Amino acid sequence: RAFQNPTRYVAILSALAGGEGDWSTVQAGVPDLSASGQAAPYLKRLEEVGLVEARRSLDASPAARSRRYRIRDPFTAFWFRFVLPHRHRRGEGTADALHAEVVRPGLDAHASTLFPEACRHFMAHDAMEVLGANARECGSLWGQGYDIPVAGTLGTGAPFYGMPVPPSGPA
Repeated sequence: RAFQNPTRYVAILSALAGGEGDWSTVQAGVPDLSASGQAAPYLKRLEEVGLVEARRSLDASPAARSRRYRIRDPFTAFWFRFVLPHRHRRGEGTADALHAEVVRPGLDAHASTLFPEACRHFMAHDAMEVLGANARECGSLWGQGYDIPVAGTLGTGAPFYGMPVPPSGPA
């Protein structure tokens, strides 16, 4: 009942399943909408129910229109990225084959979309042990010519910037 047109909500979630996206990513995910503003009510509803989060660059004003959107729950993002697009293949083979063909090749890319949020969470809640202070403000910086996924200010006032690189597998 919360979603009057589930197809459009699913299209937006599918568009964001590959990681954070801006307004054009969201709009491209719903091709049956002709004007760019038509996706706004659907996106707003997804935010209200906690499925999607909108973020702004730390150096942008609170009223800035430039936002990035992401699926909040990693499992939901995984489901929309790997399960939903391939559910029609249920009877074609084993789960192991689907894992080998679809999930395994895309798992590193999927994990790397989640890693910046894990780093921001660490800076906000657990950096005290390593840096002597947690983040007072934490987010990302992006704009013309720069994109820093983890940035902010520690409780001590010191700025921090990070380009997280997920650890690679065994060497």
